[in-house]
Formats: sequence, C-alpha cells, structure tokens
Amino acid sequence: MSYQVGITGTNFGSSQGSSTVTFNGTPVTIYVAWGASGKSITVKVPAAATTGNVVVTVGGVASNGVAFTVTPQITSLSASSGPVNASITITGTGFGANQPGGTPVTFNGVPANPTGWTDASIVVPVPASATTGPVIVTLSGVPSNSKTFTVTAGVTSLSLTQGPVQMGIVITGTNLGTTQGTSTVKLNGTAMPVVSWSATAITVQVPAGATSGNIVVTVSSHASNGAAFTVSPAFGCS
Repeated sequence: MSYQVGITGTNFGSSQGSSTVTFNGTPVTIYVAWGASGKSITVKVPAAATTGNVVVTVGGVASNGVAFTVTPQITSLSASSGPVNASITITGTGFGANQPGGTPVTFNGVPANPTGWTDASIVVPVPASATTGPVIVTLSGVPSNSKTFTVTAGVTSLSLTQGPVQMGIVITGTNLGTTQGTSTVKLNGTAMPVVSWSATAITVQVPAGATSGNIVVTVSSHASNGAAFTVSPAFGCS
C-alpha cells in the first residue's frame, strides 16, 4: 500500500527504539513519524497487509488491537480506452492472491469476468455491455478507488476481406454510434464513402486510390481496432 495511517494512543514512548507496529500480523517497514509525546505514530501500510487489527508493541508488550480494513487500490490500467472484449490489465495492491466470488470488477457498473488474478494485477476483458466510466475492484464489499476507462468503437468483422475499388463492404462492430455525425471510416488512411450507418453495422465503399491495409472506424476521436482489407484489381470479362 502507498498510503499513510496515523495511530493515536498512549504510552508509545518518545521514540521508536525497538517498538513495532503490525497490521493483522504484518510488520510495518516504513515509519514516517513517531511522536515525541508518546501519543502518535504515522506509518505506511505494508504492501502485504490484510484486513485485521493494528497492534503497537512497546518493550515487548502488545497494545490492544484496533480494526483496520485494507482496501484494494488501483494504480493503473494497461490501456485507458479500448473496444468491447479487449483484454485490460488492472495493476494495483490489495487484490488478494485468489479471485473472490461475486462481482469483484465492474466497468461503469457492468460486471466483468476476470481471466487472471494476483494480489497486484487483474486481467479482464471489457464486458459486452460496458460503457465509458469508472473501473472499480470491490472486495468484501469494500470498493477501490476508480480509474476511468473509455469504451471505443470495435470492429468485429468485415463482409469481405478483399475487393476492388467501389466494392461495397459491411463493417460489423460495437459502439459505432447510431448515426455517423463526425465519425469516420478509413482504409489504410484513406477515407471511405459511407452508404449507411448504425450502432452495429456500417456499409462503405472501397475508395479510388485506396491501398491494402486496415479499416479503422473513429468515433468521438477514438480509433477502433483495425481489420485487414486487401484492395484487388477490378473484376473484368475476357
């Protein structure tokens, strides 16, 4: 854990000396301050701490214990945006060695199903119905801090993966937006004429001068994943 905790009490001694503080049995390694009045101690919560009693031991004699709840803390996301089903790694502390039951991870309130879990990281796909908002890890009813994740457009398939100029293609995806508005579709950087647009499907044409590469949909300035398309010679009869 990276956060500090102040402990208030009596008879702690004017300096630390050989005295110790433990969190549910885990010793503190970083002491920020030990009050000369013998009434206050400031420590950093140890990385391996778990929920339980905080105990101060002075001269080999342990104090009473005061309950302290270790909350999960998110320090970063491997990506701050991405499409549905993208795999995201949540890095932090206090997640526990094993994944608990229930719904420990949510994307803007939508439950997610982690595929990997350690005390310091969680691997989780963005759930199908997720929307932009906070990612939160909740353990034993205690929520972590949050990190904002933006759910972007995602291309799931193309009706054709190759074809000539002017060929019509249907792009199937998620979070494409109900209307085009300022959104764009490009093939290897070249804008594609749009025939129709819906939240799950866009019909476009292969533009003149286009070259083979990825088809990318950009919605609200966020680019989707790319889907490979090969521009082939025009059909002809001989």
